[in-house]
Amino acid sequence: MKDEISEWVNLLLKHRLTANQFIFLYLKVRHKDEALYRYLETTRALSAKELNELEERGLIINANVSANDYWADHYIVAEGFAKIIDPFLQMAEEFWSLYPPMPLDGKRKTLLKSVDKIEFLFAYAFTVMLDNQIHASAMRALRYLIGKKEVNQRIDVWVEEKRWRTTEMEISSIREAAFQSKQFKDGQI
Repeated sequence: MKDEISEWVNLLLKHRLTANQFIFLYLKVRHKDEALYRYLETTRALSAKELNELEERGLIINANVSANDYWADHYIVAEGFAKIIDPFLQMAEEFWSLYPPMPLDGKRKTLLKSVDKIEFLFAYAFTVMLDNQIHASAMRALRYLIGKKEVNQRIDVWVEEKRWRTTEMEISSIREAAFQSKQFKDGQI
């Protein structure tokens, strides 16, 4: 089992972010204002120093009216934060591009990408950020399901349910059966 906390800690250390700063950026980028305010009210609010550090590093833009105002609503997450997770966003774009817009079974006419694309891309990026093997598994599983014309879930549901896991198990069992069959035919079993 992968130690996700260690992965998050490594990410924070690599980019010199406090947990507080990262949570702030993450919730701002995902437009989770209610969760952000709940977090800031029930835990420790970001200090002026933490906010100034983010601003100096180009990760946020302070749109507050006064230099002494620190309202969370008036901060904009800059492209600097996107650059931190840029490789993961590229993976998210690759996944989005491959995912079909309509079910491949031809039976239903629902839209499979009827979600906010930017929010989905960040959600996917944060998913694969924890384990770089997830993207490879997800892409392999998606290609397999596209080949079988079995993609019929909305894109966000597919990722939330971690559909690549069950598909990878199916692929493994097919490979194992093929290997066993080949050994049987070759007289090794």
